[in-house]
Amino acid sequence: TVADIPLHFQRPPPNNLPMIDTNCFLLLFCLLNIKNIIKTWSLLMCEQKIVLCSASISILTPVALALVSLLFPFSWCGIFIPVLPETLIDVLDAPVPFLVGYDADYLRKTPSEHRPEGVIFINLDANTIELGYDTETKTKRISPVMPKHDYNKLSKHLHSLKEQLPDCTQYTH
Repeated sequence: TVADIPLHFQRPPPNNLPMIDTNCFLLLFCLLNIKNIIKTWSLLMCEQKIVLCSASISILTPVALALVSLLFPFSWCGIFIPVLPETLIDVLDAPVPFLVGYDADYLRKTPSEHRPEGVIFINLDANTIELGYDTETKTKRISPVMPKHDYNKLSKHLHSLKEQLPDCTQYTH
């Protein structure tokens, strides 16, 4: 209780959709186009090392939560730090999958050849995805490829979801 008022916490059963505010999806759809949302979803499904970057730290958590909820009925089992403090930057060298949010200054200050290998950077402010280089072959990475039918079906559903959301002119950069 807080000030003699009982607090109730609730979470959905494991087989129900995650409880997430629609504003999280609104931000996601305003900052990334459908193609990049699908690419990011594919990268998450392949358990990649992903850094979401934005100059506005406040959007990192809702976008990260929206992306993770899109994995349903699966769940993200990797490291999940929606806003990574600068003191924990070494997390980007972890040998395990992660989804972290970080200040976009990192992209401006750190040339791509000095960034950790195998890490994918998603610039929410610019709607871009930098796949980086493959750690084994040292060649430019290619994004996961979905079967055309499945891609079209997912794209159709995401477009339908986007149409149900309010206008996002307030969030565009």
